[in-house]
Amino acid sequence: MSKSSSGRGRGSALLNLLSFIAVVFVGIALLISLIFNWAGGSESVSGAFSTIASVLALIVVGFYSFIYVRARRNLVMWIFWVVAVVLIVLYYGFAAFG
Repeated sequence: MSKSSSGRGRGSALLNLLSFIAVVFVGIALLISLIFNWAGGSESVSGAFSTIASVLALIVVGFYSFIYVRARRNLVMWIFWVVAVVLIVLYYGFAAFG
């Protein structure tokens, strides 16, 4: 069988991996932030890890929400989903490029 016993395919395994990586980056960001605060240094490194974790978490949530909206086949839900994704991309795009 190409699918696992829970009925999920390879896409789900990728999303699970991305969510694990996001959680690891949050942990690393918190640890680095704690170390730098204790040593009196800058938080730019932990901020970078935190941003990466946020983006990965949004990717995972975006894919799972896409699967949900696709299964419902409701035009209103599609419109809300597209608007929300565009707003998220614009927000992080403007934040990244000033």
